[in-house]
Amino acid sequence: DFSGKTEVVVFPGVFEEYAEYLFDEAVVLVRGRVSHRGEQPGIKADSFAWPGSIRRVIIRADAALEDPVKMEQLRCLLGENRGESPVFLRFEDRGCVIRAGARFNVSPHSGLGSAVESLLGSGTFALRGPGD
Repeated sequence: DFSGKTEVVVFPGVFEEYAEYLFDEAVVLVRGRVSHRGEQPGIKADSFAWPGSIRRVIIRADAALEDPVKMEQLRCLLGENRGESPVFLRFEDRGCVIRAGARFNVSPHSGLGSAVESLLGSGTFALRGPGD
């Protein structure tokens, strides 16, 4: 609905993370909690996404399956990079793909990809867009 308005409260940490993408007339998806302070309900923003921009993260995780320490490091890495993109763990040796729970959704950026590949090896991190 492009005709309605609501107040969105963005705290400094969230704003800093998304500042370069937030501008007048930007169309964004807001994830947050409904606030009932005042006369009109509003939203306390936790994160932002853009229509059609949600990408899937594919991680080839065979090395993590064989090494509990690497699996724990991967879990921590995903937890430190929370965002909107779902994560899928691909286990080529077993021929399966598993969707990680929503609490492991990440913000896919080059730093995350580099960290995953540093942990699990070259070629273990991939992004897929909505049409891929």
